[in-house]
Parts: sequence; structure tokens; C-alpha cells
Amino acid sequence: MAKMVNKEEKRKQIALDCKDLLLQKGIKKITVSELANAAGIGKGTIYEYFSNKEDIVFEILNILSEEYYEKMLLQMQNKTTLEKLNIFFEFFVTKKDDLIKIYKEFLAINLSEEQKFIEFHSFLKETYQSLLKEIVKDEKLATMLLAYATGYFLQKETTLKKEEFLGVEIYKMLKGKL
Repeated sequence: MAKMVNKEEKRKQIALDCKDLLLQKGIKKITVSELANAAGIGKGTIYEYFSNKEDIVFEILNILSEEYYEKMLLQMQNKTTLEKLNIFFEFFVTKKDDLIKIYKEFLAINLSEEQKFIEFHSFLKETYQSLLKEIVKDEKLATMLLAYATGYFLQKETTLKKEEFLGVEIYKMLKGKL
């Protein structure tokens, strides 16, 4: 009897098995055969789950983004507004090498696939905007804080010390003025 395979789980597992190799070599210097070897499957099997190697990068980015978001939500349970903001901003400020490298690969390949890039960023913006709005109870303030946090995330080449990050201070300062 044939073994039943959960296609979505198998897709995720293949992507995660390819992650280290992608981080080492980058999307441009890697072949589908190398990705298949890293995942312990045949080259043809890769194409059963992904249209191309770029789709693997996108899947890894989705998986990592979802994992970080879920961890953040768990940490926020039963916390005060300021504690939740600290957790939120810490996500954007704390260096996450794997996520940043995969994100850069995603940016490089999506210059040619503009629609996928726009959809992914819209999804992320809506997700984090909604979370911030729930925390601070103010849409304008949530928009400003997200822009601030996103700027830090995108300049990850330097490590920012927690005491240098002003997200919570900005919240305190602006809360009564909006």
C-alpha cells in the first residue's frame, strides 16, 4: 500500500532541508540538483513541490516569518502594553542572520517577480500593522511605529543594543499627542 504524504508538510520539509545550502551559496550559485541533494530527494521531486529554486527561497522566508511571528505572539501573552511593544520591537531589532539572508535572497529574485514581492510585503505590513494597532489602540501610531521598526529591520548590518532602540520611548512620547 502506498504511503500517504502530506504535500504541504513535505514542501515545508524540503524547503527547510535546503535552507543551510541556500544560506551558504546563495540562490544564483546553486543548482536544483544541489538543492535536491540537500533535501535527500531526486531532482524531479523538487519540481513536484516547487516550480523553481526561487519558490524554495520564498517558502523558507514564509516559514521563518511565521515562526518568528508565532514566537512573538506567545511572548506577548498576559503582558502590559509596554511589555508587548518591547517584545514587538525586539523582534525587529534583534539580529536574525538566517532571516535577513533569506530575505535578501528574496529581494534579489523578486526584482523580476514584482507581483509576488508586492503581495508578500502587503501581507507582512497588514499582519504587523494589525498587531501593533491592537497593542497601541491607535492606527496612526501603529503606522508610525511599524515604519520605525521596519527601518531597523532593513538596516540589520549593525547590531543595535537594546538601550539604543527608541521604539517604546517614541510610543510613550507620541501616545498622548495623536
